[in-house]
Amino acid sequence: MAIFSRWALTDQAKQLITKAQAEKCTIHFTRARTGDGRWADGESLRTAEDIKNQKQAFEFSSVDIPDGNPATVVLEIVINNLDLDELYYLNEMGIYAENPDGGELLYCILVSDTQAVYVPANNGIGISTITERVNLEVADSANVTIDTTGAVVAASDFIALRTLVTTLRRALAGGIEGQHLIKIGDLDYQMQWVNFAPVITRPFAEFPEYGQTNALYVDTDSSEIYFWIDNEESGYYFKLPLGAEASQTLQLQITANKNAIAAVKSLTSKLETATFAEREIEIAADGWKATTESGVTIYTAEVAIEGVTEESDITVWPGALSSDAAVATKEMKAQATFFAKGRAYADTGKVIFKCFAGVPTTILRIRLQGVA
Repeated sequence: MAIFSRWALTDQAKQLITKAQAEKCTIHFTRARTGDGRWADGESLRTAEDIKNQKQAFEFSSVDIPDGNPATVVLEIVINNLDLDELYYLNEMGIYAENPDGGELLYCILVSDTQAVYVPANNGIGISTITERVNLEVADSANVTIDTTGAVVAASDFIALRTLVTTLRRALAGGIEGQHLIKIGDLDYQMQWVNFAPVITRPFAEFPEYGQTNALYVDTDSSEIYFWIDNEESGYYFKLPLGAEASQTLQLQITANKNAIAAVKSLTSKLETATFAEREIEIAADGWKATTESGVTIYTAEVAIEGVTEESDITVWPGALSSDAAVATKEMKAQATFFAKGRAYADTGKVIFKCFAGVPTTILRIRLQGVA
């Protein structure tokens, strides 16, 4: 059951977003406050500057950024009765941010039209918690910070962490000196201690001056295998006798490994190029076309980009603003409209931009990450 039936970004929040878009500040979320104040149906939440009757305050337990939408953050608040002496109904909650001019400001407010959920007083037996996740509009999630000091984690997160720690402690407690802990199955944390002789592969001239007695040394130039003989007079590398067939097999294995490593490096380079490359594009105000999907009017704009496929992993960011202040202001409004009401989809040979319930009315500059 949803606790809150109405919510709104305040006018103060929208002013803060505008400053952040102009790179005049960073949005720093400080805490959430809860209370039992009642809000009438006709009361404006947008103009609110504080909740009506605060009962508790909480730091944020976590922050998440949805894929492909850097203009949104999801904050998690674990409401608890740890130090609560008296029961109260959870009728209102405010999300607060640092005010660049000093103090805090109310960024978002959530209210309930009915007194349906209450936070009980602490009875000394156990802690009661309510976990709330709130999606918030921001200018750019890369410029968002939050306070988490002293926050309570959700019970499910704590249980998962405790299970992981217990499993790892049991695994690390086994084995004997000289053994290695390895993965033995595809399920999480399936491990086993095994005896393992390290293998060092490099040209003979690069072997260390003093070798390890429990290691095998492979000369990559000749495919010969050595091990280190340690005695009181002087240590030396002893070459193991290999027949022609065994030597040839080993050489083929070494060659195959080198080829595999080269292929992995090449693939990694291609992935890095495709993943982190950026391109800035512009969409003119008249570049949007109105269409209808399931009876709803939407606006689309298509940009042809060579090499884009339906599987391309593209992230959309606000583009650079004009150096002219008046033009930059219009561009920021266009960016805010798109990131609040739009999404981008990769398609073969193009990127499709869609806006719902609104469309930028001036030129839109955006950056695409993942497009060479």
